[in-house]
Amino acid sequence: MNLTLVSAEVNPFSKVGGMGDVLGALPPVFVKKGLKLKIITPAYKSVFKTGNKLIKLDDSFDVNIGNNVYDINVYKCENKKTCPDIYFIGTEALFQSRNVYVDDLNNPYSDNVERFLLFQKATIEFLIRNNFKSDIIHCHDNQTAMIPVYLKTVFKDHEFFKNTKTILTLHNVAYQGKCSMEKKELFELPDNLFYAGEPMEYFGDINPLKGGIVLSDKLLTVSPGHAGEINYNEVLSAGMKDVVMNRKDRIVGIINGLDIDEWNPETDKFIFQNYSQDVLD
Repeated sequence: MNLTLVSAEVNPFSKVGGMGDVLGALPPVFVKKGLKLKIITPAYKSVFKTGNKLIKLDDSFDVNIGNNVYDINVYKCENKKTCPDIYFIGTEALFQSRNVYVDDLNNPYSDNVERFLLFQKATIEFLIRNNFKSDIIHCHDNQTAMIPVYLKTVFKDHEFFKNTKTILTLHNVAYQGKCSMEKKELFELPDNLFYAGEPMEYFGDINPLKGGIVLSDKLLTVSPGHAGEINYNEVLSAGMKDVVMNRKDRIVGIINGLDIDEWNPETDKFIFQNYSQDVLD
């Protein structure tokens, strides 16, 4: 099986929360299980500070967001031991000179909508250009939730994606990537998707996460319990209860595991006293 993981965070190259941990820990497990795996993530400035050797591919191309055209650069990590087939997509103005979501003063970038739209459009273009066919494209949270939307609409008749399915994992449903309907043209999607009650519309705004929930082939979340509670709890679903409930036949909860190489109290040098399940004193 050919699996492509697309995420805004991949530890150790970028990590803000638990999503980064998951995307750092799962790939080696998938490889051991025999999956042919590729990972695609943005080329933030932190990517170039990890000590891993990166090579710039001879595959620069342009992607437009509205009236702006961006030159896309793609890098690949050469350290096969730690990052098998991981590709970093960036452009100097929006990624290589910046952090993940916020600036150095902890203020969210005002153009995050444009940044992650660019990343997702560039990811689709990169896969096609390099003939990286996927049985599954596994997306994570709102920053990649538009990929299922594009594959079900703009690319629905594209031969390259004929046999590709999409999965969207909801790590934190509270972060939805919402923006004003005034930015509709940036998405380059059919107008009807933005009508009231349609996949991209949410109380008069644009909601990328809603679009991904409605149009992905499968939904995952971080535990069976959470998969159930976001179907009926308005608070825990961050207002998305009805949207999730309409897809309840497609949502599966898989409990987050523990990467004992990264988080091992027997060897962790950052805790005051090491311990194990056998030695608690």
